[in-house]
Amino acid sequence: MLNVEKIKGNFYIYSNGEYVVLPGTKLYIFKTDGSLVACRTDLRYAGRITFLSENRMLLCSSKSVFHMINLCDGSDIWTAPYTKIDLNASEFAISPDEAFAYTYDERHGTPFISRLDLQTQEVITFDMYMDVGGTSGIICNKAGTPCLLKSRRETIGGKPIYEHGVRIHDFDCVAPGNCTVWETKWSFEGNRHALCFLEDADTIVTNDLHIYKPSTGEDYDLLENDTTWQRIGQHESDCWLDISRRYLCLQYKTANVVIDLHSRKVVAQYAADFKRGCLIGSEYWICVNDKIHRKPFPVFEAVPPVKVVGGLEYIVSDQPDLW
Repeated sequence: MLNVEKIKGNFYIYSNGEYVVLPGTKLYIFKTDGSLVACRTDLRYAGRITFLSENRMLLCSSKSVFHMINLCDGSDIWTAPYTKIDLNASEFAISPDEAFAYTYDERHGTPFISRLDLQTQEVITFDMYMDVGGTSGIICNKAGTPCLLKSRRETIGGKPIYEHGVRIHDFDCVAPGNCTVWETKWSFEGNRHALCFLEDADTIVTNDLHIYKPSTGEDYDLLENDTTWQRIGQHESDCWLDISRRYLCLQYKTANVVIDLHSRKVVAQYAADFKRGCLIGSEYWICVNDKIHRKPFPVFEAVPPVKVVGGLEYIVSDQPDLW
């Protein structure tokens, strides 16, 4: 039987704590002991990997089809066509009752939001012609309404300012111009900006590794008890919670970093070539040099230093000649 450490490929890694999913030129499903469950050769470069209850997984295929998959054997529970969108690593936003899945993207430069009914497989899409700024995340609030994390960089009085807000979209709205509204707005001075939602639409992770709550203005340092960790470069490309909801994982150009939300310290660091790994029990699975590595958790690995040149990050070893 094929073992996860023997396959080769360029993988991001996802897990619900019992199963591990590797989307690439094929879609692999493994158990957390490393044994193979299924290899789907028909699902190339699947996107928006999202886990649901009862060992189910929702994803988008590159053939413009939604797939609800049984993780126990890798088979389709159902499929549904969707409007062609640009696939990426973002997950769906799932309503608390798991009745609907929401996704946000752009088509020919026009942003849109879609709702997939997980019972009937009906897909409804709204173009958002009046939408502004970039979107850093999508999540459902307690009422099951999709919330979009928006940001836009402005210069006011010669000083840079990032304007932010959370927009909610009502799919039951009968007046198209009023379906998407601002729930809250705020701004940060300088280059500080929002990275992603954490647990809910009122808990925002910022690029200076703080938690900001728009409803109250509460703002605290995720690393207030850490005096030793040295930041890796300037830009985090992704952030996500592990299955236990205790650890926040950050993806940098040369590493994955794990923050303990209880102790507010960095507890692990793994060398990685711009890949998303996954904390699975007492191991951290990461893809390096087209191979899956199962590493102990927690450990600190040395990573190449990063320098910024012209606003871009370069590993020191491949930094361009500036002369």
